[in-house]
Amino acid sequence: MLKRKKFWVILGLILVLVLVLAWQAGVFLVREDAVIPVEYGVVLIGHFPARILHGVDLYREGILEKILMVSPSRGQGHEFLQERGIYTPDEANLSREVAIRLGVNPADIIIVPGGADSTRQEALLIAGHLDGQERVEEIILITSPSHSRRAAFIFARVLSGDIISSPTSYEDFSGHRWWERRDWARQVVLEYQKFLHFLLWERFGL
Repeated sequence: MLKRKKFWVILGLILVLVLVLAWQAGVFLVREDAVIPVEYGVVLIGHFPARILHGVDLYREGILEKILMVSPSRGQGHEFLQERGIYTPDEANLSREVAIRLGVNPADIIIVPGGADSTRQEALLIAGHLDGQERVEEIILITSPSHSRRAAFIFARVLSGDIISSPTSYEDFSGHRWWERRDWARQVVLEYQKFLHFLLWERFGL
């Protein structure tokens, strides 16, 4: 009888722990640091136009001097369009156009070529671009709230400078109530899946 009671107590504690962890799952994904003036702000590809809008705000506030982006990989079928002389701008160029129209000096927008299709590839391409320049002490990383923890984690392992995470204010993701909306829940599930993939596979270059 005593053993059975002990079993149910332990099971109850495990269930409470699981519920607490699940409740905090969305909160953990969001990393927002205090920003300081820096030279470079890196706007990650995705969730257009929310990320570039936040980058423009930081630029106009004098927090960052230059906006860095990486050209994304193009989906299947783009070579068919190119063969026929049909040009379609990628997201980096669309973001550049938005930034210019909102007052960013074109000379302060840098698009690093390479065709990235993951956060790690973006980090590697940014690191390659900055390599050989004077040491960059800090960069501001601009992405979506739910992506901010993983992105900062990956960039910190690729770049030598400090990573300041400043997720866009143009997305309404709530880590405290992530289960209330399907799109928020989808973001949380996908982020943990991608985090696990990076930890177990991608960081080793496999």
